[in-house]
Formats: sequence, C-alpha cells, structure tokens
Amino acid sequence: MNGLFHACCDLLRFAAGVCGCTYEEMSVFVNLYLQGGILWLLGVAAAVAGWRFFRRAEGRSAVLARVGLLDGAASTGLFALLLLHYRGGAAAAFDRCVDDLLRLSSALGITYRELNILVFVLGFLCVLVLQIALLDSLCRRGSAALASS
Repeated sequence: MNGLFHACCDLLRFAAGVCGCTYEEMSVFVNLYLQGGILWLLGVAAAVAGWRFFRRAEGRSAVLARVGLLDGAASTGLFALLLLHYRGGAAAAFDRCVDDLLRLSSALGITYRELNILVFVLGFLCVLVLQIALLDSLCRRGSAALASS
C-alpha cells in the first residue's frame, strides 16, 4: 500500500506543478471535487435515464428505473454534503479531510495511508464501475422500453 500511496502523491505533486498550484489544492480538487463530481454526474445521468421510462416499465425494468432515480437522489445528496463539509478553501478542506481520515483510520484499526488508498483509489473505482454499469443497464432497458411502446 505504501508504494501505491507514494505513487498517487507523486502524481498529485506533478499535476500541481504543471497547473501551478499546491499539492494540497490539487489533492482537494482531484480527490474531493473531481471524483465526487464525476460520481454525482453519473448519478444524475442514471436518474434521467430511469425517469425516461419508469412509468412504462414493468417488472425488473421498473425496479431498475427506480434504482436509477434513487441513485440520482443519493448522489446529489452525498455530493452536497461533501461540498458543505469541505467548504472554506483548499487548505481548510485538505486539513479537514486529513483529520477525518486520521480519525476514521484509527477507529478502523488501519493506517491513514491504507484508508486513503481504500477511499480515493479502490473505493472510487468500485463506485465508478457500479455507476457506469447501472447507467449502461438503464440506457439499454430504456431504449428497449421506448422502442416497444
């Protein structure tokens, strides 16, 4: 985990240098706002796709449409909470995030670095794959439902 953590930090430092900002600013932008924003946009897209056919959907399609709507609502609520919790500029957001990760890693009995990788790399990628799979299913079912009506 240490090697992956250091590689991620090096990548953020490189990106910060290229963009002319600090490591903390880049870390907050990528790990909080960019990753959170991507997941929020996918959730909104799932809600829109689910909304397009949920009244005509039956059986599994109806469940899938409702899951899309719920995903959009949950994504919006969670992203709003993230933005609210980490408001106040990049330095304040970075410090608050580090404090949150330190408290949570202590409670879970794992290191800060392990938790950082679990949340910002593995967790993000898992949720991203699930969001894309849901959106793909909704688009496929929605297209079929709209074509048959």
